[in-house]
Amino acid sequence: CPVCKWEQVNKRLPDFQRHLKTHARADKEDRTMGWWCKGIPEGAEEYLFHDHMRVGGCCQTFSRRDALKRHTSNMNVPCTGVLAWGLKEE
Repeated sequence: CPVCKWEQVNKRLPDFQRHLKTHARADKEDRTMGWWCKGIPEGAEEYLFHDHMRVGGCCQTFSRRDALKRHTSNMNVPCTGVLAWGLKEE
């Protein structure tokens, strides 16, 4: 990997491309792009997410959808909600 010097063992191109995407996280200030945790933990306070009111969610960014899914599915993380790119709701 030219970014982190990771050495791939299996030489599969799809695996290498997936790894490269982990370096392409969205800009934390631009919430129109990237995978964002916009979940709804119970008892969380409201906040404004790019002109949309939200309850909960940690606003953590993820470079890939499957990483966001793993985050929201984790029993130790109170976040939940739809898995959507940027500002999309579905």
